[in-house]
Amino acid sequence: MPDRNIQQAFEVSVESIKLHSKSFYQGFKTLPKEKFLSVASLYAFFRTADDIVDESMNTDKAYQQLKALEEDVEAIYKENDITNHYRWWPAFEQTIQTYDIPKQGFIMQIQGQRSDLAFQDIQTLDELLEYSRLVAGSVGRIMLPILCQNFTYRQDEDLLISCENLGIAMQITNILRDVGEDLRERHRVYIPHDLLNECGLSKDKLQSLIIGEGNQEEIASFIQLWESLASLSERYYESFDSSLTKLDKDSIYPLYTASLIYRAILDEVRENNYNCLTKKQYVNKGKKLKIMHQAKKELKKII
Repeated sequence: MPDRNIQQAFEVSVESIKLHSKSFYQGFKTLPKEKFLSVASLYAFFRTADDIVDESMNTDKAYQQLKALEEDVEAIYKENDITNHYRWWPAFEQTIQTYDIPKQGFIMQIQGQRSDLAFQDIQTLDELLEYSRLVAGSVGRIMLPILCQNFTYRQDEDLLISCENLGIAMQITNILRDVGEDLRERHRVYIPHDLLNECGLSKDKLQSLIIGEGNQEEIASFIQLWESLASLSERYYESFDSSLTKLDKDSIYPLYTASLIYRAILDEVRENNYNCLTKKQYVNKGKKLKIMHQAKKELKKII
């Protein structure tokens, strides 16, 4: 009979991914049940780390919470006692042990969240890519052992980098979707300053565009800048596609579907006249179902 605490922990994890990331849920729910539950437990960890930063009204407290989270991750690998009371934790711990997930990705994730907590404007494209590697490339690194049981492939550095690249692509997509929300609610701009300057833009000018005071030249410059980063994101998606066949057969379709749904966010912004400054764009359920059908057709040519 399964441990009731662990069963409940997986149930909490599934509710978290259903509530907070419909794109992830839609893509990964087609995994075999055990793998899906494990992915959900990892998502609960990512969500918690993110919420500690985004919802905190007290920076010192948030630092302490991140430090405690990191210490509990370390405790799993040292077989020490855990101090937190997160309801999802028993499922998370079991997933790490079942799939022998290395520690490095979790430490990268927490490091990335710390950089958000002490946020400073991103100055260069290299800084943006490194930030994206920490907060999202780490997700690809962490999930690889669930999606690839082949030990030889799991040691393949090219595959590991490809999974990181998928995370980077998704993070840049998030940034491009949330330009307005990040600026309005957090006074943050993740678009590098050197790229803004090249296009004659700034944080203040983006703020003017949000409230409808920008001119047509500034709007055109923003679209040009947005498209340059969208193209970069799409190249990172494409760099991952070549590694699909190294994954377990039962994992290829779910991951490819998730990547296509995320890519579609970029098209959604385009179709809505690049209105990511005053409205958050989503891929609706009908389009997601079409993408899932499209993924099946495309994969027949790949595998």
